[in-house]
Amino acid sequence: MRKSRIVGAVIAAAAIVLLSGCVRFQAHLTVSPNNTLNGDIVVASVVGDGDNAKEDANNRAKAIEQKLLPNVSGADGVTRHPYDEDGYVGSRFTLRDTPLDAINSAGPDGSLQLTRVGDQFDFTGKVDFTPDSDEVPKNADTSNIEVAITFPGQVTEHNGSLDGTRVSWNTSYEGSLDMHAVASAEPAGPPAWMWVLVGLGALAIVAVIVIAVVMSNRPTPNSAAAADDSDAAAG
Repeated sequence: MRKSRIVGAVIAAAAIVLLSGCVRFQAHLTVSPNNTLNGDIVVASVVGDGDNAKEDANNRAKAIEQKLLPNVSGADGVTRHPYDEDGYVGSRFTLRDTPLDAINSAGPDGSLQLTRVGDQFDFTGKVDFTPDSDEVPKNADTSNIEVAITFPGQVTEHNGSLDGTRVSWNTSYEGSLDMHAVASAEPAGPPAWMWVLVGLGALAIVAVIVIAVVMSNRPTPNSAAAADDSDAAAG
């Protein structure tokens, strides 16, 4: 297959061991046929104890952003918002018609890569948030590590959870994600059953028209009686 266009998007998870399982990484992205992204990415760090805990957590989150998303801040269509929820602080990036290369970076410990080859998008990724010790927070929440990609067309391969054209992966604090999905770059058309309903509806309309025409051409009892009287008078 000739590569008509390849658009790469790589997010490196360098030095993840420094995060010690206390990171919130949530990427919910929609890929458009014109090779742009829409959605949100949250990168945040948990607030610990101490007088400067919130400031320290925010600094850790900024360091994570520099490693994971060095090019996204300031890219076309990207807005950065402060994030402070559920004991986590950091940033939420909102992407609107953003070029895929806005999240382009590379590193040895993990990556996300989205490429377009012809009329297909190919997504692969590994994000490793495994802590460097055996100690894991007791209340590990699977919602804290999540990647979800919605493709414009039908998904033909994936190793995540599929809902329509959306593939998602999630894990807890101590987990890692190995992801893969292949999908069409062409927008998905109506499902087959819809065409069946359209066909049945068309047949029903034709049947109604035929019945109406037949009924309109049938003689009524009064007209039939009048015809008989005319014949009798003529005889």
